[in-house]
Amino acid sequence: MSERQKSLSMHRKQVPTSDELNRIEKLLALTVPQDWDDITFPVWKEVVWTLLSLGMLTDDIHKWCSLGKTKYNQESTDTIISTWMRDKIIDTGPTSTFMKWIRSRLYIRGYTDQQVYHAFRKASNTTTGEVIEKYLLENNNFKGYVDIYYELYAQTNIVTVDTRQPFYIWDDVEKLWIHHKNRELVTSELYTNFSDFMESILLPYGQKNPEKIEIVNDVIKTINSKRNHPKLRGWLLKLCNDKDFINLIQNIDVTTFAIDAGKIINLKTGVIRDRVRTDYYMHYIPISPSDHGYPKITEFINSLLESQEQRHYLQKLCGSFMTGTNTDKSFYIWCGEGMNDEHPLIKLLKEVLGYHAVSKNITDDNIKFINARLNILTDVGLTTARTFYENITETRKTKLLILTTNRPIIDSTDKGLLDKIKLLIFPPIDNVQNQDLVKTTGSEMFSYMAAGAKMFYEEGLPEPCLLKTIKEEYYDDENSFLTFLSKKCSLAENGKILRSHFYESYETFCNQNNLTIKKLSWLTNKKYIKPHRFTKGWYVLGYVFKQEE
Repeated sequence: MSERQKSLSMHRKQVPTSDELNRIEKLLALTVPQDWDDITFPVWKEVVWTLLSLGMLTDDIHKWCSLGKTKYNQESTDTIISTWMRDKIIDTGPTSTFMKWIRSRLYIRGYTDQQVYHAFRKASNTTTGEVIEKYLLENNNFKGYVDIYYELYAQTNIVTVDTRQPFYIWDDVEKLWIHHKNRELVTSELYTNFSDFMESILLPYGQKNPEKIEIVNDVIKTINSKRNHPKLRGWLLKLCNDKDFINLIQNIDVTTFAIDAGKIINLKTGVIRDRVRTDYYMHYIPISPSDHGYPKITEFINSLLESQEQRHYLQKLCGSFMTGTNTDKSFYIWCGEGMNDEHPLIKLLKEVLGYHAVSKNITDDNIKFINARLNILTDVGLTTARTFYENITETRKTKLLILTTNRPIIDSTDKGLLDKIKLLIFPPIDNVQNQDLVKTTGSEMFSYMAAGAKMFYEEGLPEPCLLKTIKEEYYDDENSFLTFLSKKCSLAENGKILRSHFYESYETFCNQNNLTIKKLSWLTNKKYIKPHRFTKGWYVLGYVFKQEE
């Protein structure tokens, strides 16, 4: 044994027994190749740390890891091992992430609560009766009772976090985690759940073991008579505690989407399955996919956009809204007469997205888009907020969509800004006539968006050439003066052009390029130019005409 291994062995609290290793082997045997294909790196790290904390040597670790044929190679596994050795992460144990991961894979494969329970009991070579006997004989008190409750039920179905957000319980009917915030109600409900469960397992146990019936009756009597005992409530809150749970709730996998009937859809694959605990959803959208495709939605979209290239892009964009990801760091603008919250397309989007869609009405028509601010809004990195004691970091999972009936005021000479903005121009539409479409095609819209999400993951969301051309023409026309400046003028510290000559050149440029001519008063009011009066007339300062090539 090397010096490092000797040093590490001194830090371990116990040497693994053959029973512990046998248990790990049986737990790993519950997995299938698909489980290892889907495993994330953080969970893989916890699996390796679990094996290390049990005292397994590195050569044996690689042997264990090869059982699952994981996508992480020996080099990445060695990196995890070296991190564990450096930081001496002891007692990760086969309890936390490792157990949750295996349990989640069983749920995803369709195991019921009872089947998961029996699989874990079999892996640990214990029965319900043996768990009861173990804790009643070793610790016939409040802690022992709660240990039974936790091992047989609560570790799967109940989580307490802290005094501010203390209680989450799994609702097996709705297939959601329900949040209870009031601490007094929490402890009362937790106790009720605890006492009901203990009675449901202790009475059958006592009937099968008449010699233990007296002990069982005493335990049930103690539990029922001590509902307000601080030690009992304290152990309930303590043993079910998991401070990391709130992070799991807040970081739901963006590739999944919770829908009606206790289902969840994988947006990457389009596969729909039952929703399980380890999906960590607290809400769902009360909508189901269409059983006949989306012909009415296709007809509606075809009436909005003529180009198949635009239609394909719109479907992928709508699908990407289900994920909230903004990997292209873009800012989306939909423009056209009647393009607001009442537009049928927007109503359909909001019906599918449900609580995921948040809107804000802005009535100021003079708002300008500023590149520096858009960088903050569209960046996909971490955002840091300062608190009194430490920084809070959040990763944005938001896609921004601006709806406008007016042409947005944008500096068409700012290349970085134009690259971020993705513009779609829609034709006028009668919102009232399309209300029946909104009422009857929610399921079709869901299927349309789900198919778009799958295409989004497969193809990405590059801006089509046609849309780039339309955008450039649109901004050249809307900001024809800025286009004129960029094409025909140069900044010059001592530049000076007679205002009448300057404006005549601008008019000529617009006529030649079929652009809208802005009035001189509009240019002045918008502060695009600031004429100065000299003895020979009004001049525009700071510019010179470019030399004709």
